[in-house]
Amino acid sequence: MKLIYNQTFLSKNNDYISYDITDESNVHIGTAEGSGNKYGDFVSIIKIFNPEFYNMGLGLQFFKKVFDFINIHHPIYVIKASWHKGGEFKDFKNGMSSNLLIFKQNLQKFTPTQSAVSTPTGRWAAKIGFTNCEIITNTDDEVIVHFTR
Repeated sequence: MKLIYNQTFLSKNNDYISYDITDESNVHIGTAEGSGNKYGDFVSIIKIFNPEFYNMGLGLQFFKKVFDFINIHHPIYVIKASWHKGGEFKDFKNGMSSNLLIFKQNLQKFTPTQSAVSTPTGRWAAKIGFTNCEIITNTDDEVIVHFTR
């Protein structure tokens, strides 16, 4: 499958980029956003809307696309993950981000750190060398995690 990345926004100083992603038949798959700063922080929002495209490894591809762009312009030292309920995720399964859902489910059998690294973002971070994990916040509604090398 060929992915088409339609850039929807690029900031003047290349610290934020976003894409709307379709396949070659113009079927909407999802969106990818990434932002960085002079301190080396990176934040991304990856959304796959169409369930037909779940579990195909596309999330990692979307993540790498925005990560690689930001990293060229603003070297990344910390991947900052913020997983929460409601808001932009109100229409997702259980009204929360998939990362938060997986994190909460895995707490039944893993430590918080093990649960964080088992999420999609945790796995993607590890694949690009960010294998250290620090839980910053862990509440019912939000989990904040920093991944470093």
